[in-house]
Amino acid sequence: MKVTIVFCRPAPSWYLQSGCQPPLGTATVAASLERAGHIVRFLDLGFESIESFSRHLIEFHPNLVGFYVDSPSLGTQEPYTKAVKEILPSALVTAGGPHPSIFPESMLDADSNIKISVIGEGEMSMVDLADAMEGGAKDFSKVGGLVIRTGDGPMSTGPSKKIDDLSSLPWPARHLLPMEHYLSIPPDLPYPYRTTGVLWSRGCFGNCSYCQPIPRKMFGSGVRRREIGDVVDELEFLYKTYKINSFAWNDAEPFYRAKDWQLALADEILRRGLRLHWGGLTRVDSVDRETLRMLKKAGLFTLSFGVESGSPKMLKCMRKGITPEVTRETFRIAKEMGIVTVANFMVGTPGETHETLAETLKLLKQIKPDLIRMAVTVGVPGTDMYRELEEKGMIRLTDWREIDASVIGPIALEHLTDRDIEAWVRRLVRTYLLQLAASVFHPGQLAGTKGKLLYHVSRHFIGMLTRPMTLLQDLEYYLLYARKSTSRHVGFLSGI
Repeated sequence: MKVTIVFCRPAPSWYLQSGCQPPLGTATVAASLERAGHIVRFLDLGFESIESFSRHLIEFHPNLVGFYVDSPSLGTQEPYTKAVKEILPSALVTAGGPHPSIFPESMLDADSNIKISVIGEGEMSMVDLADAMEGGAKDFSKVGGLVIRTGDGPMSTGPSKKIDDLSSLPWPARHLLPMEHYLSIPPDLPYPYRTTGVLWSRGCFGNCSYCQPIPRKMFGSGVRRREIGDVVDELEFLYKTYKINSFAWNDAEPFYRAKDWQLALADEILRRGLRLHWGGLTRVDSVDRETLRMLKKAGLFTLSFGVESGSPKMLKCMRKGITPEVTRETFRIAKEMGIVTVANFMVGTPGETHETLAETLKLLKQIKPDLIRMAVTVGVPGTDMYRELEEKGMIRLTDWREIDASVIGPIALEHLTDRDIEAWVRRLVRTYLLQLAASVFHPGQLAGTKGKLLYHVSRHFIGMLTRPMTLLQDLEYYLLYARKSTSRHVGFLSGI
């Protein structure tokens, strides 16, 4: 059985300008199909034109074509699904990922070329589907995790199989991906040039309104983590195969409520004598002094924290489950441990006021992060936040292609205008830049994490000296990003 897996990216996309990571979850589906004996090809539409995609269909002639679709990329798949049906009318077209998992029926309504929506974890469902097709089956009602287009309307086949042991899955099929393309794209600061992503867990304990219930519907409640030996085996493989020793985990929350797992990870990396540099996104209540000390010895050098707001009221509205006091303490400890800190803020969440943003400004001044990511909140379809906004008539843009191209947020706020939001973003970014500039004249800060930030930023750009065009494009990206954050063109954050 020949299968093509297609990863859709939003357009226009910033992912291919900086910080582009391989689509590891989708590549794990491809690896599972390969392990089951199927012949698999993988296409990332960030690197494919409709012409090259059509040539692939003609040359490879797949029986099954599966598209990964999330809400920001919804619609970008249509020319490609249409090409499949025109060139290979008998091929079966499926769509999986967050959007089909949350809206399986509307996914089928939105694209008449798609026959099946794949719900939740796609590895077992896609393997079972491909196996059934290879056996000559036309009825897929016994394959779990599908919503199938029928003459009588959409038909659900029940939930997908839950994968309790993530280490039983094969590693992502990176050999099918254009890895050199990904590795040639500069990672986000402060990671050095030639950094790649890894996945260590699935699920999330959090209950944030801007994210849930999507993770629960995709992966179930709670968090499953890979075995430590399997995680470190993959890191060693990546180092030996691609000559890289810098990694960023891409999953939602491998560290939360997992102190023993964190310490075991550090112990195993140290036991093997691996010299790695790594980091990722986490919650401010996921680490403590003991774990940070051990993790740093094992190569952890940066953590990107979901701070979101300095207002207790806004954190409660988001159901974030943290307080500004916890944020202040975690940043203090991280700085003491020499960890380069990144603070992620969301501006313009429903309920935001001048007073709540003043509290965020105050927190920014107190925690003095080494780097920040500032963005206007976007309500993601399928989340509790989006549902509440929709009920109140506060969603003014629904087409993600319009949202990408817009200079305003898609949410009509009650207490703030677009100009207010833009002014606050400029003020917050300007405050951070002034703090950063002031640290140059503060010997204590230069001896601490600000000095480490300077080292890692220098390493990031120096790594590109042999690729001057890449260096220039990366510098242009950050200048453009800074301008977007300090003018009408504000950035966006989905929250996921």
